[in-house]
Amino acid sequence: MPSRSRLLQPKSLTAMAALGLLLVLAVPAYVAVSAYRLERAGFIPQPHPPRVGLAELGISGAREVSFHGAGGVTLRGYYAPSRNHAAVVVTHGASGERSDMADEMRILARAGFGVLAFDWPGHGESEGGIVWGEPERQALQNAISFVATQPGVDRERLGAFGFSMGGYMVTQVASRDTRLRAVAVAGTPHDAIEHTRYEYRRLGFLRQPAALLAIRVSGMPTRELVPERVIGAIAPRALLLIEGANDQQVPAWIGDRLFAAAREPKQRLKVPGAGHGGYAAADPVHYPAALIAFFEQQLSVAASP
Repeated sequence: MPSRSRLLQPKSLTAMAALGLLLVLAVPAYVAVSAYRLERAGFIPQPHPPRVGLAELGISGAREVSFHGAGGVTLRGYYAPSRNHAAVVVTHGASGERSDMADEMRILARAGFGVLAFDWPGHGESEGGIVWGEPERQALQNAISFVATQPGVDRERLGAFGFSMGGYMVTQVASRDTRLRAVAVAGTPHDAIEHTRYEYRRLGFLRQPAALLAIRVSGMPTRELVPERVIGAIAPRALLLIEGANDQQVPAWIGDRLFAAAREPKQRLKVPGAGHGGYAAADPVHYPAALIAFFEQQLSVAASP
């Protein structure tokens, strides 16, 4: 029988070394490429109809609507008419669509508010691409204009609710657009770069650079109107910061940063049992009451010029 030393000839050792080197290089490359693809996927439009149709939404008088965004793209949404002369625009998060906000639509519409929930550009049934920048800001500004011209709506009694990246954009727009008299944001990142680093913190030396590269390739303007830097400009209009007590995607320290940067009047609502969203399901009594109370208080009378 040949000895082990005779079996491991130089060619065999070279092949084994090459295979080992290949594995050493391939595993980190796979980790990095996976992170890049995961982050990049959030910027690729995947058109689809709303998960909850009008019939399932169950709001009297609600209808499908459309309006234009940047470059003339068509944006689609649901609108419930106002009975109290106030209206709120509600916005979903990344990779979502308008009916993700069905709970908030029902809560506010049943309290008498006009409510518009629309698909961000490149989401749901809306046209356009996804950059989370000026096109999205223009979409929200046009959504505000849409509700301001609806029958029975007092343009001095407009608010907005933004979830996750929807809250990111609401914060940006509200810092400059004073038509919004009351602003609620939920599960909202404070800074795109820092939040991406947090999301990809596991094996971060491999995953973080790849994910940040995907954001740059996608064209997101990460240094424009960073929420933590501009949220203070919402004042003296009121801000409600909503957080899930068990949110692992946007944890409490991010809420701490945003709340510290905001100025009075400001409120903070932590929803027990909730993660990233699902606030009404986690707390079906106190969460709806707090949301209604906030918008009723802030939009009950026309604000002074």
